[in-house]
Amino acid sequence: MKNILDIEKQIVDLVIREKELAERRAAERADYLRTAENHPTVQRITENLMIKGLGIDRRSISRYSQEGKCTGANDEEYLSDVLVTVFASTPEYDPQFTQCADLSVKVRITGGFDNPAIRETERVLTGEIMKIRQEIEMLKNQKRLMRDNASGNGDQM
Repeated sequence: MKNILDIEKQIVDLVIREKELAERRAAERADYLRTAENHPTVQRITENLMIKGLGIDRRSISRYSQEGKCTGANDEEYLSDVLVTVFASTPEYDPQFTQCADLSVKVRITGGFDNPAIRETERVLTGEIMKIRQEIEMLKNQKRLMRDNASGNGDQM
């Protein structure tokens, strides 16, 4: 029979495994982020607004992205949108940017970044994560029950 210390060790091992799987899933999703950064809408905003419209030098413009909303099992199985920020440092000498150092536009990309192989990996990894979370919850309940029983037995003595 397991004791509380054994259960705690199991929980720690499972939490570490869950974190590893989540990191692996995030690494797999990096391709989505790169693809979203080059989405036609992001390209148009960069070209038409920042370069042609505001005259910002292309070399001072950068893009970065992050995971947006997820859908599926507990809202985390499939990445359903990506947030892309188009950022530029504005030229200090340009009178149109007086007292303005930076300019950014955030775009929520909701499609056009999908990859079936990554979707399958997401599904598998999320399934494993969900199983681990269920096991952790079961172990926590088992530990709680053991503590309750131990304290209950002590009250009767």
